[in-house]
Amino acid sequence: MKIFTLITLLVAVISSISARVQNTEDSLMALVRQHKGDTIEVNALATLGYSQTKIDSGIHYLQKGLLLAQELDYRKGEADCFLKLAWLNNTQGNFGQSIQYALQALVIYEDLKQNDGIVTAHLTLQAVYRESGDYRN
Repeated sequence: MKIFTLITLLVAVISSISARVQNTEDSLMALVRQHKGDTIEVNALATLGYSQTKIDSGIHYLQKGLLLAQELDYRKGEADCFLKLAWLNNTQGNFGQSIQYALQALVIYEDLKQNDGIVTAHLTLQAVYRESGDYRN
């Protein structure tokens, strides 16, 4: 009986988490639809892209956000998209591409004097180099 109760509780928790994730994605998609062509759309696409379980879908949303950020000259959004693209490419083992994206993000964050972005970009680079086995960098 204890096992049945435990399994039932586990299923309920997983279902609740799944529903919250879907609600978050639905909310982000609503923001994308409502705010066509502005910085809110860029931020929503960046968050939506990084929250995807399918990496290809995440990269798709992030590239859309990156293009829009560049069109709008929204530098922070551009850097955020580059950084999240670096993370996703790292998870796929695309270390060279990941390093390029992280370096592009770092340059923008430095131009903007965004200290939290600078630190995060450096930490991302450190993680990619470690993951790739390049311990010299």
